[in-house]
Amino acid sequence: MEFDKDYNVVVKKFEALDNLYVAWVNKVIAARVAPAELRERLAKEAAETFEEFCREFEMSLPEMAFTMYRDFSQTMEIDIRGVPKETVVRMIERAKEHKIGSILDAGSLTFCALPRQEADPDLKLLDEADQPQSPDLQPEQSEQPVARPTRNLLKDFRFRPDPIEAVSLVEVLPEEDTLVFEIEQPESFGSPITAIHADIEQTFTDRSVVNQQAVLTSFSPARLRVERLPQLRQLVMTLRPQNASGLQIKSRAWKYLFPVQHARVSMLGRNDFCQVDSELVSEERRLAIEASAAQDYYCSGWAELRPSQPSLQLVKAVSRDTSLGVTRGCRLLQWGLHRRLEAGQVLEEPTHHFAHPRLLVQQVGLGDTFAAAVTVEGRVFAWGDNRAGQLGLGYFCQLVEKPTLVSGLAESFVVDLRCGSGHSICLDDGGVAYSWGQNQAVAGKPVLNRFGEQIGFSNSGVHQPQPFPISRKTLGSEERVCQVASGEFNLGLVTSKGELFLWGDNAEDLLGDFPAVHSAVPIKIGLPFPAKKVHIGFDHSVVETADADGHQRFFAWGSNLEGQCGQKPGDPVKAPAELKGLPGSVGHFWCGMNRSFFVDGQQRVWAVGQGLLGLFESSAQPVCTAALACEVFEFNGTVTATAN
Repeated sequence: MEFDKDYNVVVKKFEALDNLYVAWVNKVIAARVAPAELRERLAKEAAETFEEFCREFEMSLPEMAFTMYRDFSQTMEIDIRGVPKETVVRMIERAKEHKIGSILDAGSLTFCALPRQEADPDLKLLDEADQPQSPDLQPEQSEQPVARPTRNLLKDFRFRPDPIEAVSLVEVLPEEDTLVFEIEQPESFGSPITAIHADIEQTFTDRSVVNQQAVLTSFSPARLRVERLPQLRQLVMTLRPQNASGLQIKSRAWKYLFPVQHARVSMLGRNDFCQVDSELVSEERRLAIEASAAQDYYCSGWAELRPSQPSLQLVKAVSRDTSLGVTRGCRLLQWGLHRRLEAGQVLEEPTHHFAHPRLLVQQVGLGDTFAAAVTVEGRVFAWGDNRAGQLGLGYFCQLVEKPTLVSGLAESFVVDLRCGSGHSICLDDGGVAYSWGQNQAVAGKPVLNRFGEQIGFSNSGVHQPQPFPISRKTLGSEERVCQVASGEFNLGLVTSKGELFLWGDNAEDLLGDFPAVHSAVPIKIGLPFPAKKVHIGFDHSVVETADADGHQRFFAWGSNLEGQCGQKPGDPVKAPAELKGLPGSVGHFWCGMNRSFFVDGQQRVWAVGQGLLGLFESSAQPVCTAALACEVFEFNGTVTATAN
């Protein structure tokens, strides 16, 4: 067979085959988690895709051989779990006919180039001049034939393609400006690793960027000193190991995202489940909290959280019935209402703060009966009630007591997470949003009639127990997502073009002037200016926009019973209406239950809507409270605020 000498053309054909295989895998997963009425049809589609893959596989074998003998590190791995045995045997035999080797492992089949001595000497897929040379030997220095790698080495190239296999951030020491890593040493191929060279890019909260280099000689643990660690927002570290042969050329980068470090965290409001932990506050405030417990379980004055241990100093917190906090060292604390299983029954009881070991987190989220956290490595952990699949673990159960990895997001670096009553939505660093949980969380799930024809979209009665990407096709927009939001029964997102989409429950006209009571399809909300950020409260929404002159303009809609949309209290506001009376510069805003909060450039807290004892009285116009803060969050009447 004559081949195009443009190597890239052949590689693209190889990649197209790999994409077809990925499509088959995705359809198999979809069939496994789909409701019973859709499972048979999706399984049939998966089988048809695999048959197409097998046909293309056999047709592409010459191209595969050309690619592999041009670059012996090129391999192709297939997950053969569930594939008929006779199909696997046929694939191996067809590959062998084209001088392609195969490695059969537990659950996988890997195709690769044979060692040269095993290949047919008459194989003329390449000119002799194109044969790859040994990386440590120049052609003019050798009279010996270039040796091909062994089968085992080929397998190492496939399963360990990077010089460093794993790097874990295990401790953040802000007092010492030090990060502690555990580095799994790479394969040394006969020569021990003596050092690891690190190129480090640091981005701080003021958006300044600092680059530095370091040489690590201790790997477990490896200590890295970072100047201005409390202001560090993101760290990207590229590592290259060195052995007796020299510095390896291949490198791999790891990224870490850190929480914004605030000096003080305070709480106010409802305290019926120990949301304001008396062990985290001053003696004076503790006595006031204990006194209120005998009356209305309400903390009417700001209570600053000041743990007795310096290592537990908090930099951020959120509270619902349960409270979650993040320490200066990125540790996760929990207090308030705690759920546990005993004899098959879920018990709920207030508890004082306790830590979740081994988790370093940068963001936390709270649902009605569950919790989630994003680690500094961009992974999501969830725990709590899972009857509607709101933990995203791929299955349903009564309760998960400990933080558990959401494996469906393991290949994504998550930068933002929001939780609703029984669902979650997150955003990765590639601008892709994912949602899961109760039926309103899944955007655009098809509804079929009895003939299997698609007649519309709905999520009624269908829960999604694993992360589901919200595709550009579903949105009808080619723009990447730059922000996500969640209310009790609604979700929303903003694209990089300033488009605002909402879906879910339409009670109180949360979807704007939309005729139905619910939408599984994201609805584009009409705005006079491009959206920058949106927050969804219990039954109203607020969006920040920028007009043609770059000035901030805020719009609100939904329930206006308490004047939370900035209009005269009464009927719901059906379309976004401008919320006037705010200061000229707002750095942070938040929608809670029947009220909204805004923080201006002087860190003054403004509020509108239903009043809160000890903070402000009800008002349909924004009022300046006595509080000073950088951020304010409120769920179900419990307020948390951070300040510097």
